Amino acid sequence: MRGGDIQQSQLFSYGSLEDRIPPDHPLRAIRAMKATPHVAQNDRHRRSAIGARTTRHDGYLLSQRRRKLVQEAFGWMTTIALQRKPRFRGLARVGLMLNIAAAAYNLVRIRNLSVQAGRSPRESKI
Repeated sequence: MRGGDIQQSQLFSYGSLEDRIPPDHPLRAIRAMKATPHVAQNDRHRRSAIGARTTRHDGYLLSQRRRKLVQEAFGWMTTIALQRKPRFRGLARVGLMLNIAAAAYNLVRIRNLSVQAGRSPRESKI
C-alpha cells in the first residue's frame, strides 16, 4: 500500500443522519411536524426515491394536486403572459409585471371555472 496505513474507520463514516444535521436546522422542525415531502414520485422507467411509505398518505395526494395547480399557473405565465424573460429592469417593475400576469391568470381561471359550472362569467358574483 502506498503511504502510511490509515485506519478504515477514518476512511468511512457510518454516523447516523441525525448526527450530521445541526440542531438548529429547519429540517428538524419539519420532521417534528411529521410532514410529507412535496416531491413527485418518478414511476417511469426507473425506481423512484419516493417509496410507498410516503405516497400512501392522503396529504401526499392533496400535495400533488396543489402542485399541479401551481405549475399550471407558472406555465401559463411563462408561455401566454410572456414572463419567460423580464421585459423591464428593476425588481419593482418586474414584480409589478408578475402581479399583473398573475391577476390575468386568475381572471382566465375564474372564466374557465364558471363555464364548467354551466353559467356565464357575467352571471358569477365575485
